[in-house]
Amino acid sequence: MPYTARMLRVDLSKGTTSDEEVPPDVLRKWIGGTGLGTHYLMQEIPPGVEWDDPENRVIISTGPLAGTRVSGTGTISAVFKGPMNNLAGATQANGYLGAFLRSQGYLGIILQGKADGLKRIAIDENGVRITDATTYAGLPVWQLEDTIRGEEGLTDKQLSVFGIGPAGEHKVRFSALVGDRGHVASHNGIGAVLGEKGVKAITCKRGKVRPHVADNAKLNELVKPLFVDAKEFGGGAIFNWGTGGGVSGAARGGWLPIKNYTTSIFEEHGAATAMPACLRRCGC
Repeated sequence: MPYTARMLRVDLSKGTTSDEEVPPDVLRKWIGGTGLGTHYLMQEIPPGVEWDDPENRVIISTGPLAGTRVSGTGTISAVFKGPMNNLAGATQANGYLGAFLRSQGYLGIILQGKADGLKRIAIDENGVRITDATTYAGLPVWQLEDTIRGEEGLTDKQLSVFGIGPAGEHKVRFSALVGDRGHVASHNGIGAVLGEKGVKAITCKRGKVRPHVADNAKLNELVKPLFVDAKEFGGGAIFNWGTGGGVSGAARGGWLPIKNYTTSIFEEHGAATAMPACLRRCGC
């Protein structure tokens, strides 16, 4: 069976959506979310297009293993021209969006044009809708998530919600795309680009489509040692503490940013070892 995938194209200026197949040769050459996004950006954005031009694209896509049993492969990558340097860039985030897009039959989303107001792009088993999002204006991202999931009556394991906060709405040049309880795509002002396009939120409900795997038994065999390695890597600090597991190493190495990068000295870093085990595991 050939490796095929669909992309969702959203034209915000026209208020339309469409599906398009990605040719197998493109999928094999431009592997993963960043690769695929780079392909579309190079194909569709001519030189001279500014970051805030409606012709700018935001390609949010995931990789070929998203939606499979391989842990950590539901990551999304956003590729676009950003306001920090008006050049192409890529930024990534974890969360459920990549896996949930695959569960609805999509490898990614291509955003183009500019909406006439704040919009939400909603993806579920009934299709794709571009809905009014002006009632969410000014909401911080966590409150945005809570509001949308509350309206839908769904949990974070059923509905992925990514969006921008007030900074993105006001086109702050370093604003981010944030979702699923704090997963952040932060580089090159992706939030400002989405704010310029009028995208307040992208939501995707968990579906039932599963990526085709040629040999499930072989994949399962390969997954087990990967999980063990992830659990034991670095003595288990990352598995138990998340990013916090690197605080002491960064402090000792002199590259831990403290007080808005005014210093790298944090003498209390060792106190992190006294954190309750439950907090170390959940990273909160």
